[in-house]
Order: sequence, then structure tokens, then C-alpha cells
Amino acid sequence: MKKIFPILVACLCVFAWACEENDGPEIVEEGFLEVLTLNAENVTESQIKLSGQVLSLSGSEIKKVGFAYWVQGKLSTRKVASAEYDAATKTFSATVQGLNSYTSYSFNAFAEDEITVERGDVLSTKTKVAPGVTKASVETIGIEGLSFNKATLKGKLLTDGNSTQTQVLFYIWERGTINEEKSIKAELQDGMFTGDALALRPGAQYAYTTVGLNELGANPGDTLFFKTNQMVFVDIDATGAGDGSSWANAFTSIKTAISKASSGVELWIAEGIYVEKEIPAKKGYDLYGGFNGTETERGQRDWETNVTTIGRTKEMYDAKEHHENFPILTSQYKHRLEKSIFDGITFQYGDGVSRNAGGVIVCNPGSPSFKNCIFKNNTAKTGGALYLMNSKSYIYNCKFIENTVPQHQGGAMRTYINVDGLILDECVFERNTAPNSEGGALHVTQPLTMRNCILKENEARTAPAIHVNGGGCPLFIGTNIIEGNISKNNPGVQIDGGGSKGCSPDGQ
Repeated sequence: MKKIFPILVACLCVFAWACEENDGPEIVEEGFLEVLTLNAENVTESQIKLSGQVLSLSGSEIKKVGFAYWVQGKLSTRKVASAEYDAATKTFSATVQGLNSYTSYSFNAFAEDEITVERGDVLSTKTKVAPGVTKASVETIGIEGLSFNKATLKGKLLTDGNSTQTQVLFYIWERGTINEEKSIKAELQDGMFTGDALALRPGAQYAYTTVGLNELGANPGDTLFFKTNQMVFVDIDATGAGDGSSWANAFTSIKTAISKASSGVELWIAEGIYVEKEIPAKKGYDLYGGFNGTETERGQRDWETNVTTIGRTKEMYDAKEHHENFPILTSQYKHRLEKSIFDGITFQYGDGVSRNAGGVIVCNPGSPSFKNCIFKNNTAKTGGALYLMNSKSYIYNCKFIENTVPQHQGGAMRTYINVDGLILDECVFERNTAPNSEGGALHVTQPLTMRNCILKENEARTAPAIHVNGGGCPLFIGTNIIEGNISKNNPGVQIDGGGSKGCSPDGQ
């Protein structure tokens, strides 16, 4: 303590000396600055006079006074107007010009001295309507560019109501919904205006109206209605915008169309060979082939004349392009086909050897339907064309031609578990092979229903037509033909594990 005390004394002496040698800034008399915002005066359609007052002073000189003002609710429009200060009355004012007519403005006064800047309360006022201004008038014209998920809305500005502030916009809502309307900003040019309605639901009905808006408020036009397309167009030869909205603007890739399409659409696919693999599986879309690229209704297509093919060409297959690596579509738990329809499509030269099953499609789970399709020259370790698991599918008027599994079962198709209810209706299985196993055409683990089907010239080590592993004869309905199938060991249809030794088309 004895050592610390002399040090403190020395420090205090140094501090006192520094204060004597350096006067420092002048100490201002204590006080505070207060500003009052007064009401606006002399309001017209384009200008207002703003006034303010300094109520008390801090003792410092007033350096600057003025006003901040902005369109009410839009602080981004904030501007500043300087004013002259009257020291005798402690008041100041400024007239701001170039304002929008019939528009609410917020404003406040401010004053600045040598110490601080203070602001008064925020007040508001509204400019007057310009002489001769009336409500804007618009007409709802119609739509263009309609597709499955968007439409371009059209309107016409009949009169701007002699206002420089007239705006145009659209309101759109899905019919049957309440309080879900959306506004769409419109682009006005030469009296016409358009706006793009996006993210619409396929096949849904919408209502929309045009709106003219100026100082006197909103004035709507007529309400019109439209329905979005349920179809997405795909044409490998298309050269347009590539958005799927029409044949001219069709997608050129099935994978692209599916990745961009919404649930509930139909893909209309024009004739041609689409060399695509690993097409994404999504809920809620159907694929229809057989179009020539001019149809406006699905019933106008002819899938036998306008062949839509997904897969590879024979030349690609012979050249071993993508060899053992050309699965076309896989439906799994996270990305599954739920009641999708494949209609009028040829699947060829798919190869599922690298993924063990399904040269064309694997469904696990998923319950698609196949109609008017051809599966030919596909291969896999098992289920040369189709592999179904946890699935209930309906297959109508389809042909399975020359599909093969070099190692395992089901030259054309294999089902595994939980495939109760599979129906084959008027289908043809011809020249499919499983040379080293069972089921040259079909290998199934649960009973299935076959109606008016033909199974001929299929080949397998055992059961060249149908091999049922687990018991239960197929339910044959109508006239089913099983003939000319080739096997080293057993007849065309064999049941294992169910107590039966064989089945025939008449159920015996």
C-alpha cells in the first residue's frame, strides 16, 4: 500500500497538468432538442405545404431543418425536403411538389443542431383528386398460351380515367375455392395488357378478371373462365419453345416432360424412338403413345400406325451401346407409380441385367396399367420385360415378344410377393425364353387371371409358358391358347408347392 499511494499521487498530478495545458472542447450548456410536426396545409392534387416547430433548444445553434415524406406504407419512396428556419418563431415550412394525386403520404419534421438530430411525430395526409379524373375502365379479353400448368391472361385498357397513376392487373382463383384469389401484375403496352398465371393445377377450372386501378380505386372487368390442359405434349422432332404446351412447343424428352409435369397430367407422345433410360417414376401421370403430332383429342391417335417407342434401336443393341445397363423405369417406395397408365407404347431393347430384374419396368411397389403396349427384345436376370412386387396391375391387349432371361425365371414377366389380382386380358406372349430356368413367358408366385390370352412358342428349361411357384392355378376365362411352347422337362403350365401337378387353359 505504501508503494501504490505515491504512484496514484503522481498520476493525479500528470492528469491535472494535462488539463491545464489542453483546454479541450467547449462544454455546451445542458438541455435538449425537441421538434413538433404540424399539420399539412394548402393540399392540392400534386403538392402539400409542411410545417414544423422547434419547442426547445439544447443551447446549440440550429444547423438544419426539413421534412421527410413518403407514400404511406412505402418507406422505399422516402424523400427529404429542406426548409428555412425562423429563429424568432422557431418555426419552419416547405412546399413539396410532384406528388401523386389522391394518394396518402406520411411525413415528419426534423431539426439538427451541433449535437443531435431530432424528429417529430409522423403524420399523414392525402392529396386531392386531379380535375377530370375518373375510374379506369378495363375489358377482360381471354387467354393464350394455355398448357397444363400455366396460361397467359389478356385484357384491354378502355380508359385510364385521365390519370397518370392508372395500373392494370389480374385476379385469378380456382373455381370452388374461397378467399384464395391471387393477383397477377400485368404488362401494359398500346392499350393491351397481359399477365402470366403460373403453377396452375392440370385439368382444373379457373376464373379470372381484369382490374383497372387509379386514385379512385379498383374497377374490375368481366369474369371469364378456363380449364387447364390435362395433357403435356412430347415430340422428339419439335422445334418450338419446349415447354410441353402444344405440339409445336412440345418437350423433346420424356424424362424432361415427367420431371417438369405436375400430378394429374397425361403425356401425349408422338411417334418416334425415344432413346431414354431410367425415366423417373412419379405419382399421378399417364403416358399415351401413338400420336402423329396434330391430334386435339386422345381418341384421334393410331398407335399401330404412329409407333411410339421407348428404349434403344436394334443397331444400338447390336453395337452393345449401354450394354447391360439400360433399365427404362423403376417404381420404388419413394418414387412410385400409383395407378399410372401406359397406353400405346412399344418398349424395346431394355436391359435390366445390372439391376437383376425387369428389363423395362420394375414395380416395387406400384400398380400401373398397361394397355395396347408391346414389349419386345428386352432382357434381365429375371423378369425380362416386367418385374412386379407389391403390385396389382391390369395388362390389356399387350404383346410380349422375344424377351429373355439368360439365367433365372420369367422370360417376359416375373411376379414375386404381394401381387394378388394380376389380370392379363387379351395379351400375347410369343417366343419369350428362360433357357436355364422356369417360366419362358411367366413366372408368378400368386394366382393370376388370364382372359383370352395366347402363349405360344415360348421356351424354358421347365414350364415354358407359365410357372406358378407357390400354388394355385391361374384363373382362365374365355378362350386362352397355350401351344407350341418348348421345354426339356415339363409341359406348358406348372404349379409348384400347391399340390397340383399341372394346369390347362380350361382349368383342369
